[in-house]
Amino acid sequence: MNPRDKKSVPLIRPHGRKQALMPELLRVCGEFFAQLAKAYPKAVQSQYSLRDCALLFMATFLFKFPSLNQFLAVFDSDEAPHSVGWSKQQSGRLRQNLRTLFDLPTIPTDKTARVRVDEVKTADLHGLFPALLGSLGEFSWLQDLQTATGELLLVIDGTQSFSSKQIHCDHCRITKHRDGTRTYSHQAVVAAVVHPTDSTSLPIGVEPVSRQDGVRKNDCEQVAAKRLLRRIREQYPELKFMVVADALYATGPMIKLLEGLSMSYLLVVKPGAHQQGDLAYWARSGHAEARWHTPSQRDATAERQSRDRGTLRYRVLPQQTLNGKHPEIQGTVLQCERRPKKGARKLVGEWFTNHPLTPRQAAKFVRWARRRWSIENCIFKTMKALTGMNFEHNFGHGKEFLSNNLTQFMVAAALMDQLSLLWCYSFQALRAVCRIAVVQWEFQRTYLLARRVANWTDYYQAMLNGFDPPESELSTG
Repeated sequence: MNPRDKKSVPLIRPHGRKQALMPELLRVCGEFFAQLAKAYPKAVQSQYSLRDCALLFMATFLFKFPSLNQFLAVFDSDEAPHSVGWSKQQSGRLRQNLRTLFDLPTIPTDKTARVRVDEVKTADLHGLFPALLGSLGEFSWLQDLQTATGELLLVIDGTQSFSSKQIHCDHCRITKHRDGTRTYSHQAVVAAVVHPTDSTSLPIGVEPVSRQDGVRKNDCEQVAAKRLLRRIREQYPELKFMVVADALYATGPMIKLLEGLSMSYLLVVKPGAHQQGDLAYWARSGHAEARWHTPSQRDATAERQSRDRGTLRYRVLPQQTLNGKHPEIQGTVLQCERRPKKGARKLVGEWFTNHPLTPRQAAKFVRWARRRWSIENCIFKTMKALTGMNFEHNFGHGKEFLSNNLTQFMVAAALMDQLSLLWCYSFQALRAVCRIAVVQWEFQRTYLLARRVANWTDYYQAMLNGFDPPESELSTG
C-alpha cells in the first residue's frame, strides 16, 4: 500500500526515509538525559539512572498507556494475569522489546522513576525540544512549513494539566473559593509551528504556568508566554516567526515584546476594541477601505470547510490603533464574516496584525489566523483524550517538579510522533493502514506484547505485514 495515496498522510515529506526515525530521536533523548544526570548526584548514585527513568516515562507516553502503574504491571508476572490479564509470555516480550527499542538495560520501578524525575528542575528540560528538532539537521528543513511571507506560523496557547483539591506542591497555582476551599492546579503554555494548509503541528517549546521559587503570587498564562517567547528567540535566533494567538495575547505589553523579539503577529481581537470614530465615518462616506471584499473563485475554493466556500467575505482596515490604552500601537485590522444563502450573516473573526495587507491577501491571512486551532486539535486533544496520552491523569505529582516535567515529556512525545509522521515512510504507511491515530496506537500496544522485535523498522514492518505472530513464537511462548 502506498501511503502517498492516503489523504490522512501529511502533504509534506521533503526528506522521507525508509528506516524508522524513532531510534534517532530516542538516541537524542538518551544522550540528553544522560548529560543532564551529571548535574544531579543522587541520580548518578541511584541503582536506576536518570536516563532510564526518563525514558520509561517517554515509553509510556509514546505507546499511550493510560497510566504508569498499568504499564509497569506487565513486568510483574505474578500480578499481571490477575490485574490486567497479561501472561508471563507477554510480560517477557514487553520487557525484551523495551530493552531493544529504548535501550533500557534495567526497568526502573514506578516509585524510583517518579523520585528521580521529581528532582530535575523543569528549566533543565527546555533544551530537549531544540535537540530533537536539531537531530534532523540544521533548521533549514523548516522552510517547508513557511508561509508565502517566508515566516513560520507560531501558535501559542495554554492548557491545564492537573487539578486537585488535596494533592499539591510548592509550585501549584492556588485558586481560593468563597466557601474557603482551595483548588491546586498546574497549567502550561505550548508553542507549536503549524503548517499553513495541512494538519501538521510541531510543538517546539513548553513553559509551565506555576509559582516561581520564592514567589507567593500565582503565575499567569501571559507571563509564562513571555518567558517562552524569549526562550524561543534564543533557541532559534535565525527563524522568522508570525505569532498566532487568541485575544488574551492582544495586549500592549505583549505586542511590544513581540516587536522587540522581531516577531510579527496575527492576534485575535474583540470586535470593536480597536475601532475609533474613523471607521464609522468611512462607512457612512462609502470609503473604499471600509468596503467588504468578496474573494476570487480560487480563494473561495481553497477553504477547507465546505460551508465556507463562497460564503466568506473580508475587510481590511489599515492604520488602526490596538485600543484606547495604547494609541501608539497601530496596525492592520482584518475582519471576516460569513454570509450564507439562508440565515443572518455572522462575524467569523477579527484580527490585529503588523503586516500591511491588501484585500487580495485577506483570504490567505484569515486561513493562517484560523490555523491557531491546530494546536488544540492536533496536540491538546491527542494528549487529553482517554485513548491518547490521558494528559490530565495524575501520573505522579511529586513534591518538586514532577508534574511539570511529565508535561514536558508528553509534549516531547507528541513532537516525536509528528516528526515520524512527516519524515518516516514506515510510520506514514502504518498511519495510512490504520486510517486514524487511535487505531494505530492500539495496534502498537497490542503488537508490543505479541512479537519480539529486533528494532523499530522491524517493529513497523511486522505490523504492516500482518498482526498475527509467527507459529514458531506461538509454540514457544
